[in-house]
Amino acid sequence: MKPRVRIGCTGYATCLGAIAFGGGQATWQTVAEAADITRATAGEWCHTMNDLRVIHVTGWVKTGLDNRSRTATYGLGDKPGAPYPGAAPRPRKNRRADSVEMLTFANAIKALQEDSHHGLSLGKVTGMYPRAARRLIKALRKKKMAYIAEYHDRGAAGLGHPMFAFGLSMRDVKKPAPIPQAQLNREWNEVKRRLRADTKLMRGLVTGANGDRRTAPYRRQPEAAGATP
Repeated sequence: MKPRVRIGCTGYATCLGAIAFGGGQATWQTVAEAADITRATAGEWCHTMNDLRVIHVTGWVKTGLDNRSRTATYGLGDKPGAPYPGAAPRPRKNRRADSVEMLTFANAIKALQEDSHHGLSLGKVTGMYPRAARRLIKALRKKKMAYIAEYHDRGAAGLGHPMFAFGLSMRDVKKPAPIPQAQLNREWNEVKRRLRADTKLMRGLVTGANGDRRTAPYRRQPEAAGATP
């Protein structure tokens, strides 16, 4: 029997891939085999992701020697789940509370479905460390569940980081041509020219129009010789 181990968000990406590309027929057994995890871990993950509306129940298949037991099949997305045929199953006993990692994983998937992110921005909206967020994005891309949706524009600083979004077997957008170095130099020189002009203006306000510090409007004028206090 396999020991119950912690697989983390990158392992959860493998689990989600088994559901996403399972054609709506994936079960906990499919997840367990894909991620090489125990039945308990796979079942807990499926139930939790279903509760968090990352996946949904697509149907029920008969299992067991007597064909009386039924196992849920899952599909990707927040959709109404298929009702259990016949009498509702008894609620599961001794179910553990949803782990922080599973909640974080679900929030990350929803964030990537709603908008494009890089590691730093995904970490900010989910509370993940940027390094962990980048590992998750890398794992999703490896399973063909994330793609480059756009490139972050940094203006005069040139082309920025690629921004990733959730999508199955989506092709990356074409990387824009880099800004020519000559154009970057012109834009940077313009920024420096404006800074020098602003600095010169501030110095003029401080020292006065003629450059005489004694006529600066905010400086206290020296008292006349022999004046009594």
